[in-house]
Amino acid sequence: AGLDTLICFGSRVQLNGSVVGSSFRWTPNLNMFNRNSLSPIVAPAKTTTYWLFSEDTLGCPKTVIDSVLVQVSPKAIISAGNDTAISVNEPLQLNATGGSYYQWTPSTGLSDPSIANPIATLGANIDSIVYRVRGDNGNTCYGDDIIKVLIYKGGPDLYIPSGFTPNADGKNDVLR
Repeated sequence: AGLDTLICFGSRVQLNGSVVGSSFRWTPNLNMFNRNSLSPIVAPAKTTTYWLFSEDTLGCPKTVIDSVLVQVSPKAIISAGNDTAISVNEPLQLNATGGSYYQWTPSTGLSDPSIANPIATLGANIDSIVYRVRGDNGNTCYGDDIIKVLIYKGGPDLYIPSGFTPNADGKNDVLR
């Protein structure tokens, strides 16, 4: 039935069976493409053992069985953090989580695009930028996330209230 293998969730792999017999069948055949072939493609959602049954109707009525294990590793759940805004040339600490290894693209303004927490410094020539971070969980399965950064050229616009009344009357009870 071939060699056991490891794939990432959402991936496919080709099985490579061989038989000396007059007929064969694979089971289970859920999420199996070309199931009538000795080399079907499978896309299991969880770790699955595939069984190859071979029969010979030319004098040997016994069925021969072999198996191949396809282990499914979970996709890395990567977070780039919340979208944000900064002023021109203000350093921004990015912080990706959920993986072991990271790659940020584009590398524009980044101190080191291959670490989880590079510092982004962006000049007045950029209005906004979308960074994508790809991270893997140590077994070649990866995930992606994006963060959008807006760059204010004239400094941030802030409204700071002069007071609030936390008396539970429904008016100005929360300072934001």
